[in-house]
Amino acid sequence: LDFIDSDINVIPDIRANGNLTLKSIIQIVIKHLGQSIEVIDKRSPEAFNAAEDVLVPKVGQNALDFVRLYAMKRQALLSSDGNGNIVITESLATESGETLTSVQNDDNDIISQSWRVSGRERFNTYINRGQLDPIALNFTPSPDIAGVESQSGGVSDLEVRAGRQKVKVESKGYSNAQLVDRAKWSKQIAKARAFEFNCIVKGHSKKSGGVWDVNELVFINSLAADITQSMLINAVTFNESS
Repeated sequence: LDFIDSDINVIPDIRANGNLTLKSIIQIVIKHLGQSIEVIDKRSPEAFNAAEDVLVPKVGQNALDFVRLYAMKRQALLSSDGNGNIVITESLATESGETLTSVQNDDNDIISQSWRVSGRERFNTYINRGQLDPIALNFTPSPDIAGVESQSGGVSDLEVRAGRQKVKVESKGYSNAQLVDRAKWSKQIAKARAFEFNCIVKGHSKKSGGVWDVNELVFINSLAADITQSMLINAVTFNESS
């Protein structure tokens, strides 16, 4: 909580600390704030490139906002453990090994169901545009101002008809490669949000043991919704009835 609420004052040139990783950046900010929490790195994302990722925190910038920007650049997730330490991980879905069925027999797991299908958020082409921080010129042997100012990346979704295009201009500094990753992320999120399935099942526990949890993949076999595929659980609600 203290880290989340705190702001950065003046930190000397972070790049002087050598080859920087997400963990070391967070540790530098923690030291600057005079806090005693630890950083637990469960992912070890790629180190940062000075020319692509210029580490210049602004005076008064929130500590979490600053480190979260660089976590996003490495597709990492920041969370906290029971002791208040910062944990670096990634939002990877886990296989539950479970199947929920709603077919024409009496052996169904699903009591009731609803679903929503919408393709309005999906596009054939996703383009993300941005630029590197101008300070990156200091770390480039032969600086190309036009190259620094014009960075872009894109991907296509062949499941969507041509002519539907989504362009996003990033407010933060990203390289071409990072913008490709951002475009891929936009495509995946749009595809996931295009179909939503809600259901009520029997009991709180899975057949394999343990209660239902978010971020798990479960195979859905629903005749009414015409679904036979794995889906990611993003919300779970438990109710008790008499």
